[in-house]
Amino acid sequence: MTGTVRHTRRHERKSLPMLVQYRFNPIGEFHTDYSVNISAGGLLLHMVTAPQIGATVHLQFIMRGEARVITCRGRVLRVEQSNMPEAPVRAAVQFVDIDEDDFVALTELVKQNAEAQAKTPPKKRASR
Repeated sequence: MTGTVRHTRRHERKSLPMLVQYRFNPIGEFHTDYSVNISAGGLLLHMVTAPQIGATVHLQFIMRGEARVITCRGRVLRVEQSNMPEAPVRAAVQFVDIDEDDFVALTELVKQNAEAQAKTPPKKRASR
């Protein structure tokens, strides 16, 4: 086996900052940070402290534009440096036990966000 990593995505992912509460212990204190992007299969989350790869994370967040609260568990797949001093790491979290209705709602949210981004004209550069 070679050292190359194969990147495949099963779910469309879009940049969508959302406030996410998370904890690594089912009875521990929640921390709150923002997602970088999200899909029906997981999210990339800003964090203050780097978690262990493979760690279980308990998540809850409110979907944008809805009153739906999503509560699920995830698994940390990757940790990387962030360019934000207040949240110096980002963790890729895969959802491991998301409710089917929540999965469908997230799929639709990402689809709507992608359509809205496609309709938005590119920003014009300021002339000098």
